[in-house]
Amino acid sequence: MNRLTVGGLACGLALLAVSCGGSGPAAGGPFNGKGSNLIETVCDWTPPGGIVYDGIDAFQNTGGRAAIGRAALVDPRHLRLVAAWVVPKPRSSTLIGVGQGYPSASGLASTAPGNQWQRRQRLPGAVVGHTRGRDLINIVLVVKPSGKVVGTARAFDLYYQAGGTHYRLRFLHGLKIWIGHPGSC
Repeated sequence: MNRLTVGGLACGLALLAVSCGGSGPAAGGPFNGKGSNLIETVCDWTPPGGIVYDGIDAFQNTGGRAAIGRAALVDPRHLRLVAAWVVPKPRSSTLIGVGQGYPSASGLASTAPGNQWQRRQRLPGAVVGHTRGRDLINIVLVVKPSGKVVGTARAFDLYYQAGGTHYRLRFLHGLKIWIGHPGSC
């Protein structure tokens, strides 16, 4: 082998490594985000040591069965994701919304009528099927600020697998959770 052949082989292997190395999950896929994508930032407050739930986003699954790996905050600053669930949302029900503490079936009965909290699935590991008509799947995050005044995130991502392909769905609203009193937002 000459130097040109060895150099070409090395270049080819380097290109193959880059192209096969995976640039991460694909954007898009069968999940279509709905809900608060028009809202820039969700602002709420919690007393020191408290948590807030955010359930104002939902998505449709236009494909078949999909496994949800995880949800992740984008560029979090003094804010930690504590828990996440997906909840079926029939078209006649409302989104779960935002509140303090963990969501509960009794509390959501009045604030999100028709929700199906009893059918929630925790992330990671939730498996969802095709959504029919205008039905949605509500995603609910529980976050905890860890700073002294405020915790923030620019957006959040949902990672899932469908048909052997890994995808990422980004929900475009940010979070700003104040520690203190209701007037902070």
